[in-house]
Amino acid sequence: MKEFFRHLAFQWLMAFGLSLSLVAQVTVLPRTVITDRFTITWSSDANTEAITSLEWAGLQNQNLTNSFFPALCIGAENVQDEYFGNSWAPPDPQSGGFVLVGGGTTEQSWLGKTLGRFAAKVTVHSDSTGCPPSSAGVPVKTQYRFLDSPKSEEGSDVFLVRRSFDFETTAFAHNFRPYIPRLALNLGFTEVIYPTANGGLTTVNVLDCPLGCTGPIVPEGSNASPLGESLDPKRNWFVIHDPVNGTGLVVSRARSSGENDKPIAAQLWVDNDAGSNTNASSFLLLSPSGGFRDRVTEKESLCFFVSITWSAATQTLPPGCQNQHKHDGNEDEH
Repeated sequence: MKEFFRHLAFQWLMAFGLSLSLVAQVTVLPRTVITDRFTITWSSDANTEAITSLEWAGLQNQNLTNSFFPALCIGAENVQDEYFGNSWAPPDPQSGGFVLVGGGTTEQSWLGKTLGRFAAKVTVHSDSTGCPPSSAGVPVKTQYRFLDSPKSEEGSDVFLVRRSFDFETTAFAHNFRPYIPRLALNLGFTEVIYPTANGGLTTVNVLDCPLGCTGPIVPEGSNASPLGESLDPKRNWFVIHDPVNGTGLVVSRARSSGENDKPIAAQLWVDNDAGSNTNASSFLLLSPSGGFRDRVTEKESLCFFVSITWSAATQTLPPGCQNQHKHDGNEDEH
């Protein structure tokens, strides 16, 4: 009888362990992270920052992003790599802008590791120096954190990004877009929704912003058009949205700080890029007087949601996309 109950207990524990593994478990493979909700793959070549495939269970595990890798950059006319994870300083590189994360990556590394069964961290180092004159030559470190615990429902459809730029050697006197997520236009992600200071929401079709739309400040030489209404500075989020199916991505940021922990002003940049055929909207960090110095760190969270009807009278984020930064465990590791 004792053997029977011992065997029964063993079978129960095995079944319980299997059920947990089916509910949530994080796996890290070379250049790939797999969670219960995401499968994300980075490029296998020198473009270590390039996320080339982003599958999410909420949209039937199809690749939600597109990439564009043109021929090698040549002189001032070079057309730069477009992928999920770029960082550019406007205008676009082929129009005289600078690349902080993109083509010309010469110093790179990618390291992924699990943090227990239900979390993972990916750390990427890069430096774009190989595509003059657009390469900015700024060392960059990007950290991703993935949570997939059954006890953390808000973390399931969210991943966190922490990106640091090392301006300690030379000041960088340009506004720049610290992290550019890209969702495919051909999958319907044609809109950006964002909160305004009057307490409502504004919707912009990104196809109306071929060279970018921003505000309240339109930086000289950026080639951008002004936004009709500016992002509420007290609410640092916007939505990349599919108006037909109601699905989308909430991009939320914590306030960045630079030299002497001074806060860095930021505003919304709405954009699309034809090469990759993507909605390439992002935040724009505004250069302080004298340029960016020392290390600048940007923290953003990316939260996917399904079938939400947005009301112009509310600024409430979808369930699961609130308090996105509370899980931020991206401590600064080298």
